Amino acid sequence: MHYDPVRVRNKTELPVTQSQIFSRTLIKTYVVAASCARQKFGSSVKKLPEPVTVQCIQSDGKNYHFFVFQLNSLDANDVSVKNFWYPLSPLTLYEKAEYDNARPVVEGYNPEVFRRIFAFYRNGS
Repeated sequence: MHYDPVRVRNKTELPVTQSQIFSRTLIKTYVVAASCARQKFGSSVKKLPEPVTVQCIQSDGKNYHFFVFQLNSLDANDVSVKNFWYPLSPLTLYEKAEYDNARPVVEGYNPEVFRRIFAFYRNGS
């Protein structure tokens, strides 16, 4: 999912906070997992025969947030079965990216971002 701070705003003039980014991503991953569960197990399923797991990467191109959501039940009233949402620590791909005399320059590159993207990719295939 792409997060664009220019297009995604609050109704107030306050900037979007990291907890708001996390909560919006939680809702989106839940909806995707629920859709996959209904597609796989039928529209009337409540307690799933097996978990549905969704991986999500939220980014603005510089900052990357990684999340995993495991859906075990669509029954919000059943307290005996829990769904799990796990946010990994956010990573920054680079500190500074600009042009210097018409040449691109990147400073503070963090290779861990692509390692984590690749781990998500390998886990999903």
